[in-house]
Amino acid sequence: MKDRRPILIAAMCVAALTFLVYLPSISNGFVNWDDPGYVYKNPNIRALDLKWAFTAVVVGNWHPATLLSLTLDHSIWGLNPLGFHLTNAIVHSLNALLAALLGSALYPYKDRRGAVISGLLAGLLFGLHPAHVESVAWVSERKDVLSAFFFMASALFYIRYARGKGAACYGLSIAAFILALLSKPMAVSLPIVLLIIDFYPLERFKAGSFKKAITEKIPFFVLAGVSAALALWAQKVSGALSSLDSIPLLQRIPIAFRAYAFYGYKLFVPVDLSPFYPLPFDNGLFEPWVIISIILFAAITIFSLVMLKRRKSLAAVWAYYVTTLLPVIGLVQVGAQAAADRYTYIPSLSLFILIGGAAGYLASKNRSAFGVIIIAGLTITSVFSYLSIKQIGVWKDSVTLWSRGIALYPESAPVAYTNRGIAFGQAGRVEEAIRDLSRAIEIKPNMTEAYYNRALGYSFAGRNTDAIRDLTEAIRLAPAYVDAYHNRGVAYASLADYESAIEDFKKVTELNPSYGPAYLMLAQAYLRAGEKEPAIESFRRASYLGVREADRFLMESAP
Repeated sequence: MKDRRPILIAAMCVAALTFLVYLPSISNGFVNWDDPGYVYKNPNIRALDLKWAFTAVVVGNWHPATLLSLTLDHSIWGLNPLGFHLTNAIVHSLNALLAALLGSALYPYKDRRGAVISGLLAGLLFGLHPAHVESVAWVSERKDVLSAFFFMASALFYIRYARGKGAACYGLSIAAFILALLSKPMAVSLPIVLLIIDFYPLERFKAGSFKKAITEKIPFFVLAGVSAALALWAQKVSGALSSLDSIPLLQRIPIAFRAYAFYGYKLFVPVDLSPFYPLPFDNGLFEPWVIISIILFAAITIFSLVMLKRRKSLAAVWAYYVTTLLPVIGLVQVGAQAAADRYTYIPSLSLFILIGGAAGYLASKNRSAFGVIIIAGLTITSVFSYLSIKQIGVWKDSVTLWSRGIALYPESAPVAYTNRGIAFGQAGRVEEAIRDLSRAIEIKPNMTEAYYNRALGYSFAGRNTDAIRDLTEAIRLAPAYVDAYHNRGVAYASLADYESAIEDFKKVTELNPSYGPAYLMLAQAYLRAGEKEPAIESFRRASYLGVREADRFLMESAP
């Protein structure tokens, strides 16, 4: 198709509509889930530091391009969340544009109308689907939208190369893939995705072409392997990777099959979207939901193979869906969630392209179907826009976010109760914070963070004995919990138990010898206990570490 202007115009309209739908997100704030580690408690994004960006593991992830993009936002907006949300919305709108271009580029027929409708519908479904709100309205998911941008750009460049547009497009495809991996390692599936595109609709697996198609992907597979190794290393060193002891393989297999069914259901029925889906209590291979998921997976696979000669598109779409979800279905378990809406961001693309392509084909073959497709498209656009705007409101702040999680999973949401309790505490709503954190502990008695944060609430309310009890439990669960020792020392000092306070502050200095405030607190505890010599030594150490209050004491006590 020589004249690509209609497709480009349609893609730009998709991007504009997507941006308008996500415009309310710029009034949202940060949330207390990963945003502290990535942004508002991360001093490293305050200045450009390439060494840090390429060596740091932040919130269990290694993704330098994402960190650099957050640094750029901070250089413009400071810690104003509006700027970070605006960037996410812009990148997602560009992704909707690329999805539209991909929908058109992968349309297997020659007619312009069909290609335009295919791209338009694919882009609208991608841009407006409510399941994608988590990836856009959550600042920490910058990695999702950024990685998908380069993922789709790489695929588009590859398609142009495969259609004879020159070796430069191949090089650009590899470059975009590198940037996708540096944004989020979930892009590792791209080499297989390109092979799927070679199979259909490019039809490159003919005699003599298969070997070339495989050889062309070698650089992609090497890059994907390196990225996967770095991702596993980052998760392991941060402690986010669950061992086989905590979640045995026989439990991970049913979780994986359930994930394929669950995500497919949420794409077709995008309601009751939650920020956190807890792992199911019953993970046996013979649980009803496991059996149903396995049967459904097998049935779709068999049907796709049976239809292979007549409809290659079905096999290609299913292969794409299975492949792109593979890194996040639970075989390699990261965190305590069973699923996450953000994991559908890239995998959903093939389904939307299939729906767009089917609509384009019908419109080109049957003029009477054109009106029906337009009405259906407008209806879907309206419904998805409404649901997405509503879901954007869920991410307005931490209390709203976790209230939604609790409403959906009230009896199995210790993470939601803990995070909402922390948000209440930060807002000065201490009694509500203590109530939520107590509920989290009831559900999960070994919830270390809940004990620690409830202790902070007790301390704020002047209930230091209760605070010491919770901090002692937090230390029992996490023996190297520096902040718990520090705050327990403060609580002991408030009760004039200086001997116990000294022991806790000394423990803090052992665990973190460069933490100046602990030496200051230790010095003050020594003074109140009447031990002047060790107090002066601790003040000197605090001063050496840059604590100004220690400087004043040393100046006042100088002969």
